[in-house]
Amino acid sequence: MVGTSARLAQVAVHLSASSSPPPSLNTDTKMTIQAPDQLPWDPNCTQFPSRKELPKIPGAPDGAAWVWGKADEIGRLNLLTPARVKAAAAEIQTGEMIRLDLPLHIPEHPAFGREPFEHKIKTVLKDIVYDDTYSLNPQSGTQWDGFRHFAHIDTKQFYNGTTSTDIEQPTPTSRCSIHHWATHGIAARALLLDYHHYAQTTNTPYDPYTSHPITLAALTACAKSQGIDLRPASQGGDIQIGDILLIRSGFVTRYNELSSEQRAAAAARSHEDVSWAGVSQDQDMVDWLHDCYFAAVAGDSPTFECWPPVPGTGYLHESILALWGMPLGEMWDLERIAARCREIGRWRFFVSSAPANVVGGVGSHANAFAIIIYKTTTTKIPHEVLSPLKHIKATGFPASSRRFKQDSEPTSKHLQLQRLVPHITDPTVNVIFEYRCGDAAGQNMATIAIQAACDKFYISPTAKKLNLKDITLVGQPVSDKSLSLGNIMRTRGVKVLAWGAIEDSACQKILDDLLRGSLPMFPVSAASGGLGTFPAPGILPNTLGSKMVWSRIPQASPRTRTITYGRRDHFGSTGNAVRIVRTVGSSAEASTV
Repeated sequence: MVGTSARLAQVAVHLSASSSPPPSLNTDTKMTIQAPDQLPWDPNCTQFPSRKELPKIPGAPDGAAWVWGKADEIGRLNLLTPARVKAAAAEIQTGEMIRLDLPLHIPEHPAFGREPFEHKIKTVLKDIVYDDTYSLNPQSGTQWDGFRHFAHIDTKQFYNGTTSTDIEQPTPTSRCSIHHWATHGIAARALLLDYHHYAQTTNTPYDPYTSHPITLAALTACAKSQGIDLRPASQGGDIQIGDILLIRSGFVTRYNELSSEQRAAAAARSHEDVSWAGVSQDQDMVDWLHDCYFAAVAGDSPTFECWPPVPGTGYLHESILALWGMPLGEMWDLERIAARCREIGRWRFFVSSAPANVVGGVGSHANAFAIIIYKTTTTKIPHEVLSPLKHIKATGFPASSRRFKQDSEPTSKHLQLQRLVPHITDPTVNVIFEYRCGDAAGQNMATIAIQAACDKFYISPTAKKLNLKDITLVGQPVSDKSLSLGNIMRTRGVKVLAWGAIEDSACQKILDDLLRGSLPMFPVSAASGGLGTFPAPGILPNTLGSKMVWSRIPQASPRTRTITYGRRDHFGSTGNAVRIVRTVGSSAEASTV
């Protein structure tokens, strides 16, 4: 299996380059590339310069992206154009909303000596009319750090040349005030990276109340476990211009575990002793955060970035706020949305936020909601759709069955359908086929049968009649032994679920050919399939340029893996392809092709 990762990466790039995004993501009619020196920049462009390509702005610090005009006061929020907001909103298929703010009185002991929230009831007319008053430091809880919050340290300039004289008395201005955000509005597609959950399930736990740097490599692995490619869309990845990035580091979880006394002790730490888990400040992370062109970033940590900063680096606040003009959120409540995303297997949703309309304001409480994009109601698939799949043993191409018997070991010949579990999760159709087989060759047979069944369902007239356009079909071959790269034949008697995927965009043609019976010599045994100890080239014929890839399932704790054939609609990716999806378990081995 040497070179499999590289090959998968090549195929991912090939697929993204040869396909078109779903209509809802085609926010521009043509590809427009922003030239670095052509100021001011056009926020409607589809590709922007990298951090290394930023132009030198007269009077600005090196690395400043003050590119939206001399009078600009909203920074990266310029990317939330009407077209992008409309496209993101068009993906909403459910009205389920989840609040992303902590209650205003949490945390009860704010960090960095900030004031706690105070709420008083005022009696206007006894027993009849009441008012209330709030005393609130927006930086004490769920918040947006505005552009007046943190300056470029060496030049003491805030975003786009704003200075302390614009902020302080006696003659302050409203330059880069938070009310400009409130006027423009914040509404966008968001992506959640549940790093805390990933770290726990991959045996790399940490305390969110300690200085734990989350590196780009770690975020990439976390995203991969969620089925997300963290590259910008212009490079073939899943990050769209104007997305909002949310990172769960586990602060709220840890906060809820502590007693009031422990919370007070943590908040009372001196500035030099305060520490929080958060995003690393190394150059790879800084480049990535810039080059993805997020409209905003936020997390559940009190600082978003690792605190104190990684030695030898600087403050991300300086880059994100002062140099780039990108809204920065902290102490967001990501617990419920993370749990919901794990439940539905989707990590994108719509976010709306209404910052405080305070002229001259430095920051604001977030007032943020997530709106779930995908429906999760379950209905029964009509019988006429499933009935052709009940006798799938012959896999739709009887001419190949003789070869199956020739190549298979005796224990493979009892391959049979054990269970069929159908349901529709609108707008995605899921059909689970579970087979039991005796050895590696039987696993191959089950996989092929499932692929044929998936294709039959995908092109069935009834599915078309029901207008089921976005379809994902899942097959789970069940073996009586553990699966590994080196030897698939060992550890008999342990029930695990095998998984695999077809490399190459030729999968549609191959499956169609299988259904027509035009590949009667299709190899399926361990010997011809390249599994077990046999060094044969692969399951699918090399002449068609494809190969079945099997990967290891941890023997100590078997986990479900799936073969998915259909539209890659989970995360806004494109085309008809086969992708590997992790549905249950702690490993982060899932890949997308």
